[in-house]
Amino acid sequence: MRNALWIGVGLLLATPAQAGGDDDTISRSRGKRGGVVVLWPRVVPETQDASIDALGAQLQVQLTQIAQRTVDPALVTARPAPERACPLNGCKATTLGVVLGHQEGGCFAVGLIGGADGATVQLFPLAGSVRASSREVNFRDPPENNLLVTEFIPCEDLLSALDDAKLRAALTKAVTE
Repeated sequence: MRNALWIGVGLLLATPAQAGGDDDTISRSRGKRGGVVVLWPRVVPETQDASIDALGAQLQVQLTQIAQRTVDPALVTARPAPERACPLNGCKATTLGVVLGHQEGGCFAVGLIGGADGATVQLFPLAGSVRASSREVNFRDPPENNLLVTEFIPCEDLLSALDDAKLRAALTKAVTE
């Protein structure tokens, strides 16, 4: 798959959330203490491609299943499109999300785990070859600005390439902290 650099892509995608606006990308639920809010995937670059939207929906289902195996399923809230960020005062629950990147049939995925009440967000490369300038970003900072993609994988292989066990271990740690 083609190599590419993605530095700065998030500047176009995150402006309303950074400004603190209450737009449609902000979660209407803060979740429940001790639980997990599964946010809608952050797709970069934005697209009208139905196959990428479908892949994002499948990713969210997989993340929701991981969350339900990690905490009491009654404490898991999955947010609909396009709710991909918590309100300015943070979510009450730990958040679980993903950056889904795509280019010419290739994809990558980076997991996002945020602590409750606006804590920092941990980045976990899940599929494709991705380097992060930092393993964490501040609450509501666009994580895609810290990513350098060195290799994409075929989008059709993305779901099977995810390391569920690694993500579940990180989520367990975040929920118990």
